[in-house]
Amino acid sequence: MDKRIGAQLYTLRSLLQTPEDVYSTFKKVKEIGYKTVQVSGIPMEISPQDIKAAADENDLELICTHYPADRFLADLDEAINYHKILGVNYAGIGSMPGFKADFDGLGKFLSDFNKVAEELKKEGIAFTYHNHAFEFNKKDGKFFLDYIVENTDDNFKIMADTYWIAIGGVDPAKYLKKLGSRVETVHFKDLGMDGNNATMYEVGEGNLCWDEIISVCEEIGTKYAFVEQDACLGGDPLKSMEISYNYLTKKGFC
Repeated sequence: MDKRIGAQLYTLRSLLQTPEDVYSTFKKVKEIGYKTVQVSGIPMEISPQDIKAAADENDLELICTHYPADRFLADLDEAINYHKILGVNYAGIGSMPGFKADFDGLGKFLSDFNKVAEELKKEGIAFTYHNHAFEFNKKDGKFFLDYIVENTDDNFKIMADTYWIAIGGVDPAKYLKKLGSRVETVHFKDLGMDGNNATMYEVGEGNLCWDEIISVCEEIGTKYAFVEQDACLGGDPLKSMEISYNYLTKKGFC
């Protein structure tokens, strides 16, 4: 497992609204200590050339993306070109369109995105699907995410999110082990309680068992881990990213 912990830029989306923002925020990400990045939350109007230049200037390696699902389907050639300019190894979507366990629409979704994964594979890029909690709805005793995995091939990877797996009522480490080699990229996101409400916390500040999660990731061959925190209780996403980074350095990351 690559021990260079990555920054999932969706956490910092409010700070990435212009090309100038991208340059200044990448500089701050590097100053915290991050060395790899997932491109997400950056407006599509900002060119991949600008993103790549900002990353290169700050010695940040771009590894993967979250890209709009509709844009993959509307113009796959454009999507491939975008990812080739960035130089990433993984191109993905943040959710099934609609954010719901649509068992009736699953066949169409799988048909569409198996084709996307097949074309990306020809370019040396793996497709990734990022889970939320709705994928742990069940039909006939199986999770929605199980159906996705069973009806896709090995180039259709799962970008597993530890927080959302736990919100779905499932043990993250156990389910990561079940997914096995499909998980080459993972989101490290902690789960804690704010009163009686489950809430996202900085890694190490919540209740998830990180020693177990990290151990399983190493066991199944996960390649890259990225810190993500969709919402930050303190209101300062850069500070939250720093807290998570500092915790993970104590767990062997750098």
